[in-house]
Amino acid sequence: MFVRDFRLEFYDKIVRGRVLLLVNHDVDALCATKILLTLFHADHVHYMLVPVSGKSQLQEAYKEHSVSHSNVILINCGASIDVVELLDISHANRVYIVDNHRPIDLVNVYN
Repeated sequence: MFVRDFRLEFYDKIVRGRVLLLVNHDVDALCATKILLTLFHADHVHYMLVPVSGKSQLQEAYKEHSVSHSNVILINCGASIDVVELLDISHANRVYIVDNHRPIDLVNVYN
């Protein structure tokens, strides 16, 4: 689904638990991450930042760190692929995709 209200549908939900940030290696992702980390520091949110490049690193990082984190945020990685199938997402995790790349895989929107 698309988030319409940043505060209610996204930020208020992720500040309650530990957050795993999987971030691509590009300028847009780094800037978005810096803004988000500034908010996290102000609200004392526990997070882990993992830089990834490509599908294999995304899979490895998710499998290694997702068990201890209830919220996962993918920044500029994952919108154009079927993340549910690729990462085998558990029901305990909530995954948010923040990506400016197009096209968007509709499976990510409706799952």
